[in-house]
Amino acid sequence: MDQRSRRALRQYPETHGGTEEAGRYTIDGFDLLCYTPHTKHGRATYVRTNIAEANHLTTTNFSEIISIGSFHIVNVYKPPSAKWDQQVLPTLPHPAIYVGDFNSHHPDWGYPAADNDGEALSDWASRNDLALIQDPKQRGTFHSARWNKDYCPDLCWVSSVNGTPYPTQILILDDFPHSQHRPSLIHIGLHLPIINSPRKMRWNFRKANWMKYSETLDRSIVTIPLITVDEAYNRFCSVIYKAAHTAIPRGYRPLYVPCLDGESAALLQAYETSGDPEIADHLIESLTTARRKKWEETVAELNFTHSSRKCWSLIRRLGAAQKPLLKADPLSHPIKFRPTY
Repeated sequence: MDQRSRRALRQYPETHGGTEEAGRYTIDGFDLLCYTPHTKHGRATYVRTNIAEANHLTTTNFSEIISIGSFHIVNVYKPPSAKWDQQVLPTLPHPAIYVGDFNSHHPDWGYPAADNDGEALSDWASRNDLALIQDPKQRGTFHSARWNKDYCPDLCWVSSVNGTPYPTQILILDDFPHSQHRPSLIHIGLHLPIINSPRKMRWNFRKANWMKYSETLDRSIVTIPLITVDEAYNRFCSVIYKAAHTAIPRGYRPLYVPCLDGESAALLQAYETSGDPEIADHLIESLTTARRKKWEETVAELNFTHSSRKCWSLIRRLGAAQKPLLKADPLSHPIKFRPTY
């Protein structure tokens, strides 16, 4: 699925409607590609109107299978009372993605114990070299109002080649009105995080020429005349700023990709030109290496003994820090945070 197909598909398990009600389910900008009616549960798959290459391939007991170009997408819903059959789900060629409400329990996706359906689903995914796309830092896809707990019955599996899963990211959205399920936004394909930098000039000390800075400062300081203290101080500040402007780059980047070095930038340009998936794999490997190196350098520079400010700043950015309560109250609960990424 390329960049044009992003957010081009909407899938709805448990539509709760009969055959005569199928025409009532309309979404602006989307076409109803296939629909399995049922009074207690059902499935509906919508595709954006401008996607002409979408086709409905087949329907099984627990899934609707469609294709968009060469990509296979399976909309899955298994009722809690039903059991997986021996095949579980159809095996499709790469690239393929299986998404929906699987209603199966297993520790791999956050349940305390596995049931028979969870064991069958996990074994099926392992046999077919499928990778589970899940971020344990995010909230569960289902919030039980009865037990006031989060669970993850809604899953996403993608096919792999030589042990490398197809690049996929998932984001669990906020609560949906009149439903205990939370929507999931799934991005398929190469996705690079782009940072929007504020329009504020910054000194780039990493690229500073400190030898030139020292030489410029030494030449300028000796020219300050013997005048009053205030005037000498002002002259001294001007000299420092002049040396800094000469030797330290200053500016900002409106948009940038973190850890995108020269090699990664060349690979990104080649991928945008050709769209070759092998180049995309090399690009991801290059970015992973650069990010790992950056992380190792950042951790090596941390020192709680010398200064804990940078350490705590990094911990807060990772979402693992928790602010203390403003006052002691035996009835109060700890403040909960949802980390940002």
